[in-house]
Amino acid sequence: MRFLLVVMLLGCRSSTPSAQLPAAVSPSPASAIGKPCAGDADCASGSCITDAKWPGGYCTVRGCGECGPDADCSGRSGIGAKGCFKKCNGPADCRAGYHCCPDANSVKVCVPPGAGQIGC
Repeated sequence: MRFLLVVMLLGCRSSTPSAQLPAAVSPSPASAIGKPCAGDADCASGSCITDAKWPGGYCTVRGCGECGPDADCSGRSGIGAKGCFKKCNGPADCRAGYHCCPDANSVKVCVPPGAGQIGC
């Protein structure tokens, strides 16, 4: 009976050594764009807009290094340079206090009222 238990336990072992198992996937910086933040450490991208015009802070990618498919690169006030902003189709896609407004590229993004060239 013990022999059977040992054989069963050995049969449950993985044939793949643990060194070859895939590593955990961390979120890409682009996945957190538009999320609230209090500082850079709160954002996967490492960049938080904390200007008073941006209530609750706003995670971005400064300089538009990699915006990803759910964000667009645009210049906005409060960051002093271009950054990535969350794309939207309408108000329901943006968090409270933010509006879905066209940017300089005519792509709609979530921003606070009056934060940029095209205020809305």
